[in-house]
Amino acid sequence: MRIMSKWRMYAEFADGSGHYYSAGSEEDCMYLIASDQAKHGECLMYTGVNDEDYVDGEYVGRENFIYS
Repeated sequence: MRIMSKWRMYAEFADGSGHYYSAGSEEDCMYLIASDQAKHGECLMYTGVNDEDYVDGEYVGRENFIYS
């Protein structure tokens, strides 16, 4: 059984790295991204994850995902 976070985001930083962040809320993900700027430099881009489990960063679950 997989345990999924309520929110998942992706960010890219000035040092060229990209990282995924999982947390209980969008605000918590944003806090984690802001905190990582001390390690990786300025956040250049962030977005909510879109895949079969997440829509715009929010967990919907595979069984509820709408394929368009």
